[in-house]
Parts: sequence; C-alpha cells; structure tokens
Amino acid sequence: MRMSFEKILKYIVFTGIFLIPFVPLYVAGIINPSLSLFFPFITGKAFLFRIITEIIFSAWVILALKNSNYRPEKSWLLYAITAFVGVIALADIISGHFLKSFWSNFERMEGLVTLLHLLAYFYVLVSFIKTEKIWDRLIQTSTGVSLIIGSWGFFQFFGKFVSIQSGTRLDASFGNASYLAIYMLFHVFLLSYLLFKHQGEKWVKWLYGVIIAFQTFILIFTATRGAILGLVGGVFLTFLLIALFDRENRSARRFSIGAIVSIFILVGLFFAFKNTSVVQNVEPLQRLSSINLEDRTTISRFVLWGMALDAFKEKPILGWGQENFIFVFEKYYDPKMYAQEPWFDRAHNVIFDWLIAGGIFGLLFYLSLFFFALRYTWKSQNLSVVSKSLFTGLLAAYFFHNLFVFDNIASYLLFIFVLALIHFQLRGEKELQPKPSSFVYTTAFVPIIIVLMVFSVYFFNAKLYLTSRSLLYAIAPQPGGLAKNLEFFKRALAYDTSGTQEVREHLLTSTSNIVVNSGVPQELKEEFIILSKEEQQKQIDSNPTSVRHQIFLGSLLSTLQLYDEAIVYLEEGLRLSPQKQTTHLALVSVYLNSGQTQKAVNIAKTAYELDERFNTARIIYATTLIYNKQEDLAESLLNEKFDENFGDKRIAIAYFRIGDFTKSINQWGNVIKQHPDNIQFRAALVGTLLGAGLREESIIELQKAAEVDPSFKEQADSLIQKIRAGEDL
Repeated sequence: MRMSFEKILKYIVFTGIFLIPFVPLYVAGIINPSLSLFFPFITGKAFLFRIITEIIFSAWVILALKNSNYRPEKSWLLYAITAFVGVIALADIISGHFLKSFWSNFERMEGLVTLLHLLAYFYVLVSFIKTEKIWDRLIQTSTGVSLIIGSWGFFQFFGKFVSIQSGTRLDASFGNASYLAIYMLFHVFLLSYLLFKHQGEKWVKWLYGVIIAFQTFILIFTATRGAILGLVGGVFLTFLLIALFDRENRSARRFSIGAIVSIFILVGLFFAFKNTSVVQNVEPLQRLSSINLEDRTTISRFVLWGMALDAFKEKPILGWGQENFIFVFEKYYDPKMYAQEPWFDRAHNVIFDWLIAGGIFGLLFYLSLFFFALRYTWKSQNLSVVSKSLFTGLLAAYFFHNLFVFDNIASYLLFIFVLALIHFQLRGEKELQPKPSSFVYTTAFVPIIIVLMVFSVYFFNAKLYLTSRSLLYAIAPQPGGLAKNLEFFKRALAYDTSGTQEVREHLLTSTSNIVVNSGVPQELKEEFIILSKEEQQKQIDSNPTSVRHQIFLGSLLSTLQLYDEAIVYLEEGLRLSPQKQTTHLALVSVYLNSGQTQKAVNIAKTAYELDERFNTARIIYATTLIYNKQEDLAESLLNEKFDENFGDKRIAIAYFRIGDFTKSINQWGNVIKQHPDNIQFRAALVGTLLGAGLREESIIELQKAAEVDPSFKEQADSLIQKIRAGEDL
C-alpha cells in the first residue's frame, strides 16, 4: 500500500514537471473566450504555473519526508537561490508596502508569491530529476512547445494571425515581442546543447539544426534588439570559449574559429550597409541600425537608471521592496522623461531592478546565482567544453538581454530550469532507491500537507482569479448595459484582493467616460460617481504617498467640475512629485476652469521651465498666457518653436474665449490643414466665424465640411438654412 501511494506521488510530480513547459503556451480564453482573464497573456500562465507547482511541491514534500533520496543535494547554488529569495522576502516585509510586494498585480504577476513558487519549482527539479535521460526529455518537451509557439509567430509573420499588442513584431502566445524573444533565445541554446551532446544519427542533427534555425528566425523577427544582440554576443562567446579551451576536439575548434570570423564579417557588413534599403526595409535590422545614444528610448533608459541610482542611495541595504519602483519613479521623477509613458513600474535593467527591490544585498545574491552557475558549469566533470561554453553563452545572452528589459513568467521558468540542470550536472546521475529518512515520518503528515496544498491553491489563486474575471467583464460591453458593468465592478471589489487597485483605476476611467455621455441616465451616472470616489479615496488612504492615485481622483473631480476638491488632490500630488509635468498640467486645467488664471499661468510656467523641449508644456503655458491677456508673450513663446503653419485647438479655443476671433480663426485653419477629415474641428471653425459675424464665410466652411463627410450634409444644409434666415445657432 505504501509503495502504491509513493508511486502515485511520483506520477503526480513527474506529470507536473512535464506540464510546466506547456505553461508559456497557455493564454486564458484563447479556446473558450468565456474563460478569459484580465491581462490574459500573463495571468493565465501565472495561475497555471502556481497551481501545478503547489501540487507537485506538496507531493514532493511527502516523498522527501519518507525517503531522503528525494531531498536536494547540497550546493552553493542551492544555498544562493534560497538566500536570494530570503533576502528579497525581508526587503518586501520592511518596505512598507508588503502586500503590494507580495502579490504584484495582474499586469506583471510577479512579487514574492512568484519567487516562492519559483524556489519551490527549483527544489522539486533538483531533488527529483536525477538522470540525463529525463533532463533530455524535458528539454525535448520544451522544444516541442517552442515549435508550437514559434509556428504561432510564423503565422503572424505572414499575416495569418494578428499580433495584438506588438504591431508587426511577432509575439505569439506572450502578447509581448520581447517575452517571445527571450523564450526563443533560451531554446536556441538548450537545443544546441542537445545537438552537440548527442552524436547520434544524422537525421537527428539535421532535425535539431532546422529547429534551431526556425527558433532563431522567430527570435529575430520579434525585432527585440536586446535579445538579438544577446544572441549574437552569446553565440560569439560560446565559439570563443570553444576555440580557447577545447584542446581535444580539433574539428570543433576549427569550426568555432571559422564562426568567429564569420560573425565579424557579418557585423562589419551590417554596419557598412545599415543605411541602405536592404537593411532599412527589414524591421529587425532597421531597429538594430537605429540604436544610438541619441535614440529616444536609449536616452530614456539612461534617465530612468539615474533615477533608480538616486533611489538606491536613499535605501542602499535592502532597497524598496518588489513592485515599488513606481514610488521611485514618482519621487525621483526626472523631467527629461516627458516624452515617455507617464508611469514606469520597472527600471528596464536587471541590475537596477534588483537594487531597488532588494538593495545591495538583493543584487549580490541575484548575481551569485550566475556566479555559482558558471562555477559549477566549468567545474562539472559531466559536461564537455562545448556544453560548458553553450551554458556560458546562454547565461551571458540572457543577462545582456535583461540589461534593457525585465523578466516575465516564461523567462523566470527557463532560468530556474537551467540553474537546476547545471546543479544536476555538478552532481551527476543518481538512482532514486528507497532509503529510510532520518526524520520521524508518520502518516499524520499526509493529510496536513494535503490540506495545506488545497489552502494554497485557493489562497494564491482562487479569489485573484475571480477578481480578474470580474474586472474583465466590468470593462467589456455587456448585454445588460452599464448597470451590468457596475455590478461586475462591485463584484470585483468585493473579493478584496491585490487586484483591487487595478479594479479601482478602471472603475475611475469608466466613470470619467460615462459622466460626459449624455445617453446615460443621471441616476446610473451618480452610482458610478459615488462608487468611484469612495473606492479611489480608499486607495489613497491605503497609500497616501502615491502620486498616481492623487492625480486620478483629482482628474475625476475636475471632470465632475468639483474644482475646489480636485485642487486639493492635485496639489498634494504636486507636493509628492514636484518634478512631474503631467501633475502640473492637470492642475493648470483645473485652475483655468475655476477662473484662477494667474495661478494657472504660474503652474504652467513651472512645468514649461522643467524642460523647455516639452512642446505640450510650452503650448499649455502659452494658452494660459492668452487667457491672462498676455498675448504678446504667448506668441513669442510659440514663434520661438513653431512656424507660421502651427495650429493647436487649445490655442484656438483660448483666443476665441478672450474674443480675439481673427487669431482663433487662423489657428482653426491651421488645425484643419493638419486634420482635414475632422468634422468637429470644422464645426469649431464655423462657430468662431459666426462669433466674428462672418456668416457667409461660415456657410462656405459648412459646405466644405459636407463635401468632406457626406453623412454631415443634411445637418450642414439645416445649419446653412438657419444662418441665412438670421437665426442663432
């Protein structure tokens, strides 16, 4: 009976271990849309990995208690990864935002909860997989999955499948081109390891070679520069190490020297022809050729890393905790980031990300994983020089890629897989024979562990899964109308999980859109408004130092024309992040709408002076000057940057409201030149012409509008008739 139970547990663990390579393929709702989730490319994978890991880890614990052979072999790599997770856990606990650090959010699905599951996965792998044959089968299984995912990307390349989030770049089951790129990079090296390890039949070599070429093709057409450069650098390093250290395999050395020369030639040709149509018409090559220190993305990365360095100096020992880079971004915001997205939750550099998450100790323990992995790789008596070189090239390529982006669930899984494989290669094969445990084992532990497993599956997944489902329904069109959407929002909030912040933010966005929708009943609008205000206030109360929440609520209150209340939150946001221009500009809008023109001018001037290259700040500053009857200064500000064809609707509206119709008409004319098909802009010009008493000119513009959009003709004819009759519109 005992053996039968042990076999069941072994079957569960083996099944789970071979299921995990399929996790990157899973997209929530891809087969059954009713099972979709919020951020389906991320959340589905994370939930699946967590559940499988919780099950196999529990089964492994029971086996390890019974038989010491199922326990991991001791190694510095084992100690390092355990210590790394321990240090990050401590950093998260003292961060002041432990729940956020522990749970992460739907967009990332990382945090301490994921690190703990990755550690559990590592323990199971190094304790359970003790033969070369099973490791090879695992790599082959993962390769098979990569072929399915790669085929998905291949169909995207030919336009048969849509790349939802990455445009023309391939992203397959990841919804993100860089995630697919690093996934393929791992498999190029892992399959190369099998190719050079097994000198079997030629058809096997050819098969592996074709698959490696296919994976490389998919990687390249993700157009992810960090991964492509990482691949080139990793391959170069691999061949260099073989050429230097493989004294026995002369053919491998000769091939490596030839490959190194070929890489130099190809790189040289690329630089020689980088400005030709041959390169510029191929997106991956075009993106590589665009890399320079003046590139907007490159500049933003350096600025972002500077902000991270300043934040590290404030908390150098254990950092800020995971998932808290957003607070660094707010507090140390650099105005040079004006052209980038308004919120960054990652430093886009693995060194700075772990410096922020865990301080110097967190980074050192993270780097120790690479140190011990490389040490054990070259120390192993079971690996050839070619295999050692391939593992070194892989780790180097992966690390280089992460200098510009960040990990995701798939890259984490493959990194842990490689670390476990290297750990195995140090110790070699070992048969799993029955061996009594020194631990006093009783069957009473079994139900306890099973109960804990069931609890973990529920605690780590169930409520969060339901929150994600409800949020997705809340933001999607519902047959029952907006009342049904509100019901789903309330349901998502009722679960009270780590996803509540995202629920509140989407509720606020929905409310802002509903408020200006004349087709929504006032009673329903009030319900959305009350719930949104209450929930956003709760979010602020839970974290009063977050600029993001202050701005969001302030903007909603501004939309509701509750200007005095909006000013309170926006001014607090400005106090918390005095360098962030978007906060200044949100406050400018409120001051203008509430009639406090001079205050609007002062705030707009500050925003503009933070970085005078920010054209939006320049235009808004000029707009406030016009409202404040400082037209000469406003025109000087605009003429300094723009030519006579410049047109902006904000400037046009400002001139209209102070009664300077001539300049308003000129602005609307230039705006329409830029957007000739926009009927709303043409209608605004008509209104301005009527305000100036130019009725015939307004009729001409209405006729032009009807020509541009025939569906507007009936309305235009009606307006023209009223204008000719002398009626007010």
